[in-house]
Amino acid sequence: MSEQVKSGGAEDPHLLLFDTGIPGAYLDCQTSSYSMMLRSLKLDPRILGDQWWYSYDAASHQDWPGGAFSFTNHEYRESVSDWFGATERVIPHASPRQALERVRSTVSDGTAITVCVDLYHYRMANFFYRKNHYPRRIVVNGFQEDRFWVLDGAGERRFAGWLTEKELIPAIDSAHLELGSWGFNARNTTIEIIPPTAAHGPPSADWVRDRLLGPTRSFSATNQGRLTLVGTEALQAFSDALLSYSAELAEPASKMTLQISNILGGITSQRQLNIMFLELAAQYFPDLRRAKEHFQKSAREWDKAFNVFLFGIRLGRDPAAIVTELARRIDVIAEAECAGAAIIGPALAARPG
Repeated sequence: MSEQVKSGGAEDPHLLLFDTGIPGAYLDCQTSSYSMMLRSLKLDPRILGDQWWYSYDAASHQDWPGGAFSFTNHEYRESVSDWFGATERVIPHASPRQALERVRSTVSDGTAITVCVDLYHYRMANFFYRKNHYPRRIVVNGFQEDRFWVLDGAGERRFAGWLTEKELIPAIDSAHLELGSWGFNARNTTIEIIPPTAAHGPPSADWVRDRLLGPTRSFSATNQGRLTLVGTEALQAFSDALLSYSAELAEPASKMTLQISNILGGITSQRQLNIMFLELAAQYFPDLRRAKEHFQKSAREWDKAFNVFLFGIRLGRDPAAIVTELARRIDVIAEAECAGAAIIGPALAARPG
């Protein structure tokens, strides 16, 4: 192959001009990878913010509270399919070299592609490298002979740079990726978004209304007599259960550290996307802009909670004290989100602009 850099969605990945999807915001690895792949296809990643949800199964017999809590009610692949008619393709390969050949082929066609890695073998993972096995999705947008241009994350925490094939192969080929943390075997696996076969116009006002009205009503839902709670009552139940769980720990449990970090990072990402979805929806219902400030406050508080927990655990703080601080922030978050949701209903009742 010549020395020319091959890239997907950008003329020269050296320049960092590739639109990373949602710049300037924290996004977890799934959200950031999806947003970058959508941008490489010239599709709007703000549609990933069509999800607003909390649920807590009070009758669930899980060994820790995170197993009973959910902040999503559908997958990103469903949003991509519903909005654009595009499809997700998850491809397991027989070897890491076959996976990287798929990367080269896809990038040469002008499209970014996602690769699954084990952070234990991924030198850019400061907290996990050579310490803990944990799966992550990274995006490859360019290559040059035996090195690949990697985009990992978004905003200030983003990594964008070259990694060699020698560096990537152990991370891609880790047996720990077979454990199914994402519901599938991620070892030597690539993920792509296949563009729609037909042109799709913008979503209708009715479609936007349906995507907002039902879910946001759940924020203030009354769950009397229900075992599965939804809305901010579900969030409060999760917070209370975490307080009880953490008070019994003499030291942070690895499951608690990893899974709570995952939950907090995921919700932080989703609230950032919700804000951008409101901007998209405000094209039809202008009064939705008034709800934006409340969800901006919510997103800031989730981001603070994520950092307080992650860095507190790393610095060896008492886990019960950290979770107590998290619970305090959740009270503030619930208030802000209920205030924002109260604006959305009347705004959607107005005639589309």
